[in-house]
Amino acid sequence: MKAARLGALLGLIAAGGCLPDHPPAPEELAIERFAEGERLLSEGHPTDAAIEFEYALKHRPRWKAPYARLALCQEKLGRDNDAIVVYERLLQIDGADEDALRGLGGIYARREDAAHALEYYRKLQALHPDDRSLAAEIARLQALRKP
Repeated sequence: MKAARLGALLGLIAAGGCLPDHPPAPEELAIERFAEGERLLSEGHPTDAAIEFEYALKHRPRWKAPYARLALCQEKLGRDNDAIVVYERLLQIDGADEDALRGLGGIYARREDAAHALEYYRKLQALHPDDRSLAAEIARLQALRKP
């Protein structure tokens, strides 16, 4: 009988808002911080957005989207080497991630490093064999390699 009264009392206290609220777990906050990063990036603030994406990755390290967005921030800031590191971390999670393959191919193509760019574009082409723009980029890069 006492247990029933105690349960009823706790139910009333909780319903009345007398029990303290628990702060959200970092994993839950990571989703909100990712959304904030998206907003900041869309408003042209890649440095601030990168901070939000890094938080999301710290607390949800297997979530692929923040890696791609963080790498994009690094590219926008002219930090291609940092973007490469982030894309490579993403490929460790998913070796066929299209954002990472396209991102790495693009960075190396801009650097005119055809050998590295082709490595990633060929992997991407295996996923999309009918993509004509990808085939054209591969042909262009192959032409760069020939003396």
